Amino acid sequence: MGEEHTRVETPCCTFCGHAGSITLTDEEFADLEAGAAIQDAAGRLPRAVREQFISGIHTECWDSLFGDLED
Repeated sequence: MGEEHTRVETPCCTFCGHAGSITLTDEEFADLEAGAAIQDAAGRLPRAVREQFISGIHTECWDSLFGDLED
């Protein structure tokens, strides 16, 4: 049996206006609900995905405007 996952809606992207979502493990989701910061609860996620959780800005939108977030 594998890990259970929760899909979390992110804020609308301020650049394209579309909603988004990310997938967290149930444990990561529970840690966020308990007040942990995204980097502590879901540090395995790439920085760009954690940014989407915080601001809603999609990785593709960020990259087209500012360049690769991972640089």
